[in-house]
Amino acid sequence: PRKSIPKSQIIVLLALALSEPVTNTVIYPFVNQLIEETGITKGNYGKVGYYAGIIESSFFVAEALMILQWGRLSDKIGRKPVLIIGVMGLAASMLSFGLSTSFWALVVSRSLAGALCGNVGVVKSSMAEMCDQSNLAEAAAFMPIVWPVGSTIGPLIGGALSHPFERYPNIFGGNHFWKKFPFFLPCATAAGYALSSATLAFFAFKETLLTKTNGESIPKNPSQSAPSPAPAQLPLRSLLTPRLLFAILNYLLLALIEMSFLPLYPLYLSTPPFLGGLGFNPATIGICLAVTGLINGVFQFMFFGAIQRRFGTITVYRVGLATFCVLFGLCPVLNLVVRKNGGMMNASAWTLLVVQLSAQIIVSLTWGCIFMLITSAAPSSSALGTVNGMAQTSASIARAIGPETATGLFALSIQKRLLGGNLVYLVLSIL
Repeated sequence: PRKSIPKSQIIVLLALALSEPVTNTVIYPFVNQLIEETGITKGNYGKVGYYAGIIESSFFVAEALMILQWGRLSDKIGRKPVLIIGVMGLAASMLSFGLSTSFWALVVSRSLAGALCGNVGVVKSSMAEMCDQSNLAEAAAFMPIVWPVGSTIGPLIGGALSHPFERYPNIFGGNHFWKKFPFFLPCATAAGYALSSATLAFFAFKETLLTKTNGESIPKNPSQSAPSPAPAQLPLRSLLTPRLLFAILNYLLLALIEMSFLPLYPLYLSTPPFLGGLGFNPATIGICLAVTGLINGVFQFMFFGAIQRRFGTITVYRVGLATFCVLFGLCPVLNLVVRKNGGMMNASAWTLLVVQLSAQIIVSLTWGCIFMLITSAAPSSSALGTVNGMAQTSASIARAIGPETATGLFALSIQKRLLGGNLVYLVLSIL
């Protein structure tokens, strides 16, 4: 029989997990403009892609170096303290980002966020420890919600609250701080959410690592109601079974493709049509990403479990990966339609854009699937933190490579007119 999941604790976990996509995507609507305003591009808009990729990659380089250590630490001291430290680190880094006026200060701020936040793997470990095989799919249905919802909230905040001195003079016009730091308000808002989730976890989250619960865990079954003696940590080499390595390799490839697309897409949306984009302003980009994220989150919550049970984890995962080709393939088609219409969106362009944004919903199904594949491949439940740490390390390496490669290739494609400026989409489709 399928057991019920501890919904209140899952909600706290999701609130913590949401901090990462919110703080990551809040900068998307304005990061290209912010890079220009630092003066690093010296007026050459074609170079924005290179520097946007560096900023995005810096987070994941730092995360790749540290996330396994956070996972192993959580196997020793418990999940709760590591989770709280992580979101507080995100908050500090966002405040630093909003106050940065030079390009390299932005890079340092993003690196700080990556180094301090190892929460993704720890959240997954906690969720797996709350569940068993009868309800893991039900819990996994919540995981794909995190990024869609975060990518709804983040861009909406970033697009709506940037440049408050000029846009909201009645409220912020009297203080030149907001003119000097036009992007601090959205960054501070994202930081405020991260601090709020840390406070919620401090008071409401119950430790899930059995050796650290003191009898206060959320047991999966009666046999787990009392804490067991702490097992010795298994050597990393003993965990690297062929099944786990295959699951981690799939996670690496998924992260590489996804994190190539995420920073590339707002860059594509903001780039003028004559250079290969759609020419949207930050507010329009924010609305597009926010609406898509909201619909995506609702879809994942309502239908992921049923889809996974009906078609199987592997089949759903493969279909989701294949859908990336639709996302990439529509970019040059959309640009062509817009350019033929004098650089303006028309009914055909909006229709194609809706199809492209809708394809992201199918792609998002892959995240719940890969979570289940890695959890089921773990050789020992006592090493879940380490297993998820290894998985996230590989994903972070891919994510560090993906943004810089994709945005750099986008800029190179435009500057050199490679395949008419569309080489980047062909390369990503081949992946």
